[in-house]
Amino acid sequence: MVTMKDIAETVGVSRTTVSAVLNGKQTIFNISNKTRDAIEKTARKLNYYRNGPAISMVTGKTRDIAYFSHNLNLDSFVGKLFYGVTTKAAEYNYYVKLSGFTVEKFKENVRSMLEQRPTGIIAQLYPGDEYHNYLTEQAKIFSTPIVFIGGPNNAKSGIFVHTNDVAGAFEAVDYFYRFGHRRIGYLGIPGDNQLRYIGYKNGLKKKRLKFNKDYVFTNDDYDRFFTMPVNSRPTALFGATDKYAMDFVKKTYKARVRVPDEVSLIGFGDVQARLCVVPLTSVHQPFEQFGRELVTLLDKEIKRPEKISFNKVIEKVINVKLTERESVAPPAN
Repeated sequence: MVTMKDIAETVGVSRTTVSAVLNGKQTIFNISNKTRDAIEKTARKLNYYRNGPAISMVTGKTRDIAYFSHNLNLDSFVGKLFYGVTTKAAEYNYYVKLSGFTVEKFKENVRSMLEQRPTGIIAQLYPGDEYHNYLTEQAKIFSTPIVFIGGPNNAKSGIFVHTNDVAGAFEAVDYFYRFGHRRIGYLGIPGDNQLRYIGYKNGLKKKRLKFNKDYVFTNDDYDRFFTMPVNSRPTALFGATDKYAMDFVKKTYKARVRVPDEVSLIGFGDVQARLCVVPLTSVHQPFEQFGRELVTLLDKEIKRPEKISFNKVIEKVINVKLTERESVAPPAN
């Protein structure tokens, strides 16, 4: 195995000089570009590999980013998000480690993750200040910055990346309206996707359409739609997620209600919407871009001598857009 000593002897410099160059500190030691180039060329020629564990023992840091989440199902949107994270991390020469957690063992899971000394954390937490606050407090001990997936809600500090869910839901209602729909309902649990629910209600208000609580259907309440009189039930439904909308499509087949002839649908996410029996019009979230933004913001904070995210909120909002397919048509009645 090639060592720094081997490189130093080949180039004719000290091991300290080689260490400074290979660890990106040549400017601190005023090492010339000529010497730097010679060391880097020799390291490549000799097929030198840095000893990451040894370096981390000295510095207390690694080149690892912990992806800390309760949802590691890569078949969902997480797969596209994680692809964006890993490809961008590779550009910055970071290594991404998956780290799961559960509510029951949250504190133990945080400790196990931090004991690996990641240089930064990307976190997708359950809603609730207690999780955010605990993780932030523990990470602050090691000056380890965190980027959170989702909006800041009531947080007083941290870096947050999320899509513009309010605007996306608003656009969905506007799209229905332009097709002639005036009875527009909502699929989902309002408290689970609050910003989308707000966007839906804002869209109704903008079009001067009255909000009707009877037009809000949770996933265990879909059958109620089919018992409503045809001339008074919604002609269009906005799903807070693609899953809500796609599950509703399954119900329509059993009830012999045709999409979009008898009811129009729009989902949110656009991960598997095109695979729906009726290709689903959906609000597209650019998850790969999302993932890249997470790493870009985290890298900036890692490189700051003073971690500003422990004292203020930094927020990045990513735009969404509607992807048109075949699930929306003018109302039949």
